[in-house]
Amino acid sequence: MENNKINFSVFILTYNQKDCIGNAIQSCLDQEVLPYEIIVADDCSQDGNQEVIKSYQKKYPDIIKPLFNEKNVWIYENYNNAIKYLKGDIGICLAGDDLLPKGAIKFAYDAIIDSQIDFKNTKICVVGNNRIIYPSGKERIHDNYRIRNNSAFKEQLRSGLSTRDFGFSVSTLQSNPIDSSYGTSADTIRTLNLISDTKEFIFIKEIVAVYNLGFGVTSKFTMRDYCESGKKYIDFISKENYPQLDKNDIKFIKYRKALINYFTSSTLNSIYHYFLFAYHLLINRNNFSINSKFSQRLKYLIPFYSFLSIRAKNFIYRK
Repeated sequence: MENNKINFSVFILTYNQKDCIGNAIQSCLDQEVLPYEIIVADDCSQDGNQEVIKSYQKKYPDIIKPLFNEKNVWIYENYNNAIKYLKGDIGICLAGDDLLPKGAIKFAYDAIIDSQIDFKNTKICVVGNNRIIYPSGKERIHDNYRIRNNSAFKEQLRSGLSTRDFGFSVSTLQSNPIDSSYGTSADTIRTLNLISDTKEFIFIKEIVAVYNLGFGVTSKFTMRDYCESGKKYIDFISKENYPQLDKNDIKFIKYRKALINYFTSSTLNSIYHYFLFAYHLLINRNNFSINSKFSQRLKYLIPFYSFLSIRAKNFIYRK
């Protein structure tokens, strides 16, 4: 490669996060290899969030580029607007309460150079491991590296891959915006499209993203929201002619559809959907990802599990 300089574009999506947005920005500035740009897309915050962003811009005017929405457009439209402004080669997306671990960009940079892939003309994705922090303080590592020899598309379909929006070619991001009409599944569909559109994957062992679970806009979604939009997701991938789909993928999609139908079925139909779900679960016992195991789904076979878990939560959320 004649020009092996890799420009990383970090973009941060934020709304009313004045207490943590500074940490997110600072984690990008603390990188051994600095980003080419840090775009901070604020969705019309009212809590002083914009003032924090402006203070960082004043200190680092060549790197930090704020985008201040004049009205609140919600997270998906905020995302779609932000990706239009990316000018680097590789994109990294953070929420305002996420952190970029020290060394993350350097790890990605070295991996791309070592791969000798023409990153300027090839749609790539660097996939690292993620640290997930729960509201209780408990942490776990999502290990993407152990599935490095598997199809990224098939792992994504089975919830085994977690990119956390790290390391996609900017051209891939810009050609796959989020379609908000799919509700809470819109982001999942967008990610599947990103994976399908990517030509080369580079897996690394290091942790490249720290995700705080239970905060932010999407944490307000109820179980009913997820189930109802899940139906749209199943309809979409059933109709979309992905070239990577094979008979095992289709069999797994039918399992996902049976699961959603069981969880959203009325009391009168729940017995029928329970046995239909049980059938699809059992015939897919060897069709799960190691990162999203069959054994973890056995709890759904407990009679009335869907009633106790989904309907109770919907009542709590007044849905």
